[in-house]
Amino acid sequence: MDSQFIVLQKEKLTEKRQNLTKEVNRLKKEDAFKEEAMDPGGRRFDEEDDVAEATQHSNTQSLVVEIQKDLKQVEKALKSIEDGTYGTDEITGETISEERLTAYPEATTSN
Repeated sequence: MDSQFIVLQKEKLTEKRQNLTKEVNRLKKEDAFKEEAMDPGGRRFDEEDDVAEATQHSNTQSLVVEIQKDLKQVEKALKSIEDGTYGTDEITGETISEERLTAYPEATTSN
């Protein structure tokens, strides 16, 4: 695989890692279900908003989990660049097409 292509992919992956990390941090910061909204006994100050806030918290947590999965895949691809195995299917050992890697830089399989 062309070294210039790998350099470009590493740049894309590094930028994607930064963006995903920022998004996780933003979501956690803006999560409506905050401890500050509880009294010392652990009860919510405004119990009328509990259901809406719990739903929003659940949605936020689901998004965070999905973004963290993406982040792990990006980290895995960056590690494969460092290891010299980027572009090799981790299951079959075959080369992943540059077309696939261009579309999905964090790909670790051909499919």
